[in-house]
Amino acid sequence: MICPACRKDMIIIEVDKVEIDYCPICEGTWLDEGGLELLMNTPGSENSPIIRALASENPAKTKDRRPCPACDRKMWRVDLPTTPAIEIDRCPAMHGLWFDKGELQDVLKASGSDDGLAKTLKSIFG
Repeated sequence: MICPACRKDMIIIEVDKVEIDYCPICEGTWLDEGGLELLMNTPGSENSPIIRALASENPAKTKDRRPCPACDRKMWRVDLPTTPAIEIDRCPAMHGLWFDKGELQDVLKASGSDDGLAKTLKSIFG
């Protein structure tokens, strides 16, 4: 898979049975649709404000949008309700989510997910 940020090849890593595509150049991560929910894996995570924000019908459509690595369509930017707010990219065809360096760990921490998972990701991704 090609990184939507720097257009280099990504590598595949499996964490808790979830496939994560990781770019060793820009250190961004791609999760296929449903991957974030599996990584969050906390009671009530389906009702999380973060998950509801991802399901928004009105994501921001801004200039310089990145291409989805699965279908090459321009992704939408979504502001997640975290403190501070985290902006990620979502494929309009629901293929998955793009996280810039450190954003996946920040989202997991903000969601109250297992802190051990966030630490594991940090140790893998630096």
